[in-house]
Amino acid sequence: MKTLGLISMLTILDGAVLAGAADGTLPSRPVFPSAEGVAPPTRVTQVVATASLPQGTPVATAEVPKTVRRAVIADAAKRLNVAESAIVLVRAEQVTWGDGSLGCPEPGLVYTQNLVPGYLIVAKTDDRELTYHTDSREQAKNCAWVRPTAPPARSANPPADR
Repeated sequence: MKTLGLISMLTILDGAVLAGAADGTLPSRPVFPSAEGVAPPTRVTQVVATASLPQGTPVATAEVPKTVRRAVIADAAKRLNVAESAIVLVRAEQVTWGDGSLGCPEPGLVYTQNLVPGYLIVAKTDDRELTYHTDSREQAKNCAWVRPTAPPARSANPPADR
């Protein structure tokens, strides 16, 4: 009985809608209630995703595998044109990189899409430091993040205007 009542109600509603469509009384677009005095929604700015470094767990540099430490020191000495004995590893964090790029993707290269355990290591000389991304074996990437540790010396004589 309930089913028969429901079917008859739907039939009546269908007939009313069809009749309204035939005589043109139905609106051509949806009608929404008026919202006078209500401010329009603000546009949400799009957040651009940047490559962020994974959160690491600080470890003693002595805990970093010897092959990784040697690779970092050798590369830093070469880049900074100093003896390997001038390089000091000042900080190390154990991290898991999101892929084989170790957080330093280069355009046009393809990397393994597996999680890669490794380290974030800071190598320092008297006046500069380099940040390295490594795996847990001996791959070390600098990502060209060279920054001076001391502010650059300012010239006593400012450049003359031309």
